[in-house]
Amino acid sequence: MTCVFSQAESEDRQVHPKLGKYKQRRREVQCAVNLVEKLQLYVEGKTEEFEAAARAEALELSQSPLGGKCGVMYRYCVWRG
Repeated sequence: MTCVFSQAESEDRQVHPKLGKYKQRRREVQCAVNLVEKLQLYVEGKTEEFEAAARAEALELSQSPLGGKCGVMYRYCVWRG
């Protein structure tokens, strides 16, 4: 997925460096939280359930041209900046 912005649009999208660092940190923390949630079944010793969930998610991602839920969240995050 490629987004093309005019120079004026790019300048409008620029953010203060501290805000940019804050947003990046927030994305990193959210990724960590999401990973913890995805691994919880495995941590609890429910390996068969974990594997089934992972396979279901992999199947969804493989069948969607834009990456299923992951693609939707990526596009949403890019849109929000």
